[in-house]
Formats: sequence, structure tokens, C-alpha cells
Amino acid sequence: IVKRILDFHSSRETPTMKLQPFGSVCGLLLVLFNTATAFHTPYRCKLSIPRQNHRHEQKSVTSLHSYVDVSEEADRDIASMQEWAQAYGVQQIPGVQLTSDDGRDIYATTVEDVPAGNVVMYVPANIYLSSWGSKAELGELTEAEDLIRRLNGEESLPLFYIFVKILLEYQNGEESPFFPWLNSLPRIYNSGAAMTPACYDCLPPLAAALAMEERVKFINCNQALKTVPFISDEIKNNKDLTRWA
Repeated sequence: IVKRILDFHSSRETPTMKLQPFGSVCGLLLVLFNTATAFHTPYRCKLSIPRQNHRHEQKSVTSLHSYVDVSEEADRDIASMQEWAQAYGVQQIPGVQLTSDDGRDIYATTVEDVPAGNVVMYVPANIYLSSWGSKAELGELTEAEDLIRRLNGEESLPLFYIFVKILLEYQNGEESPFFPWLNSLPRIYNSGAAMTPACYDCLPPLAAALAMEERVKFINCNQALKTVPFISDEIKNNKDLTRWA
């Protein structure tokens, strides 16, 4: 889950509140889009995300459909994500906007004072990405779970189901209701799973050990992915893609 902290900044012209991310980026929807509408709840979502049985379905990613470009040079389509979020019922208080210093890292700022403890955003439950929701949709992947347990990675099972869910939505291309969100995500991560053995040598011992644990989780999930019947072989064998997921 993406965690965020509030870091208050001041300037001569307009006070700004900056929301800065830390930790893993494999979390939920970025709760950020710029709108002038007032915040209110409850809100009835106009659209719904279809739930299908994917247990025995496998698609090839070789088709005429568009897929998310996960290369490091790819641009993040934030504008489409904002429209998508608004269409699915995400609401926020006025004054919150997206900001970027380099075109790659996107964070939320506000040009208005926000009282402590105030609700900043409302996100309908049907667009959450969660481990329990992913498992309920995909069904129990018994063979994959057994393999992860044999690799002493039982604590990674919730993460594995989100991992598979993201890859499934990638596989669906533009047909996926999550396509605009996936296409807005970062392509570059400085996580343990993305590091090489040479990187660990440059880290202090504790940081290196923690980073290596993340890499082991990724390797275990990648191994278990090979047992999932509805994910295509092209995706299973694409380590750059699975590392991004």
C-alpha cells in the first residue's frame, strides 16, 4: 500500500501542502486528480468494474490492442488517469492539484489550507485493488500458493494476488477498466526487487538485507506465476514486466 505523509511548505505567494510518497509503489490507485467540484459523500459511482472468471482463460498479448508501455522512457499519462478517476466516482476537496518537478515523479499539492484530520478524498470501494478482492475475483490459486509456501514465502501470498491481478489487467490491454490507472504509474523503481547484486554491495548491511528480502519475494512470486493458467507465456517470461508489476 502506498503510504503518504504530509509535508507542509510555505512560500512568499501561496502556502502549499505537499503530499510525498514513501515505501512501495505497488499500492492502490493514486488518489490524485484535479477538479473544481466540491467534496461530498456518499457518492453513487456511475460506472462499475466488471468481475469475470479468469481461471481457465489465457490470452496472448500479441494483438491489435494497445498495452501499457513499461519501459523506463515511457511517459506517464496523468491526464487520462484523472478523467478515469472522476468517471468512476473519485472525489476530492477543492484546491488539490497534481504537481511534478521533473515530469516523472508526480505528487499532490494544495494551495488552500486543509484542517488537520479533514477528509481529503473519497474513493469508491469498487475500484480498490486489494489482496482479498483480487483473490475473490481470481479464485484460489492452489498450486501457486503451495509453491510459495514451500519456498517459505507464505507472508507474500497477499502480495502475490495483487501481483497477478495487475498482470491480468495489463494483459487485457485497453479492454481493462484499469488501463488509464496502469498507464499513469511510474516506470522506474528503486526497490529491492529492481536491484542487482552489485547494488546490495553498496548498501549498509541492514538495508542490503531488507532489499534482498524484497528480491527473494519477487523471485518467489515469479516462480509461482508460471503455474497461473490464465496469464500468457509472453507475460510470464517478461521479467521487466513482472518486475514492474
